[in-house]
Amino acid sequence: MDFKAYRRPDGAYVLVPDCLVASRDAQARHGPLVLVARFDAPCPAEDPVWNRVLGDLDRQSYAVVRRETGEQLLRLATVSELV
Repeated sequence: MDFKAYRRPDGAYVLVPDCLVASRDAQARHGPLVLVARFDAPCPAEDPVWNRVLGDLDRQSYAVVRRETGEQLLRLATVSELV
């Protein structure tokens, strides 16, 4: 799945499907957000983190992950663009 990764002021990441931008709700709750990358990540169904991320995306069009998790995702994923 293709994502945009935005960094929050505290270092955590807000993930948004690549076809969208961070919503007003995401900006208001977690901003200011800075776009840092576009990337393609496999979403293994057995991974509890991905299950939560995908559930959050279904509910609110974005998901928040801790800094460590976001950095790990960016290292493991196919990064198409660093902003």
